[in-house]
Amino acid sequence: PDTIFSYKVRGSQVSVSYRDDIVKDNLMHWLNMRNLFGVSRADNFEFFSLPGYVQHVAAGKVSMKLFKLPGLLLLALSLCIFFVKDEAAQARAAFMACVCAVCAFFLSYDSAYEYHYSTLMPSIAFLILAYRRGGDGFSRKAMLCYCASAALLFVPTPYFWLRSPGLWHNHDLASLPMWSILVYLNSKAYDYWLPLMRLWRVLPVTVMAAASFWMLGAYLRKNIKTDD
Repeated sequence: PDTIFSYKVRGSQVSVSYRDDIVKDNLMHWLNMRNLFGVSRADNFEFFSLPGYVQHVAAGKVSMKLFKLPGLLLLALSLCIFFVKDEAAQARAAFMACVCAVCAFFLSYDSAYEYHYSTLMPSIAFLILAYRRGGDGFSRKAMLCYCASAALLFVPTPYFWLRSPGLWHNHDLASLPMWSILVYLNSKAYDYWLPLMRLWRVLPVTVMAAASFWMLGAYLRKNIKTDD
């Protein structure tokens, strides 16, 4: 499983390895979640994640273990849900934990593509509805912080910054096979712009993650205390 499918580009050499019986379905993506969780591929211009951003800026000098902390925090908070005795409050807490989990994905997993951010959109409406239905412990400040940051996800990524022949951003390059494009970009042509492009998505989702953990923590603290 560790070598199901991979593109390896070193200089002008490209090697492809795969198992044909597995690559034809989506199993490879699920296995990548396991195999690539502790790996950074920060030079891949398609990834918009916090690990990719930090590792690119820090030249790979930050331990990938640091990015597992959001998952550990989520695990600790999720265990606390069992101590909420009211079923309605417990269901709301479980939903907020799911929102935290989606946000934590972008803070922990390196290979997050930009289209993955669409998974955050439904959480905005559902959190607002849950807040309006009432229940002790909802933090209004955390809600406003979450929604304000989420609004930035609706702003288009400024790809027009990269419309420069000097960066090989042209129709001729786009018509080449994917491995050829990666060979071109391996020369670090996007180094100056790539951190800015990633920050366009990474900054809002980091704030959203902090707000969602804040929201869940405040809700659990209030409801567990009430139950006691």
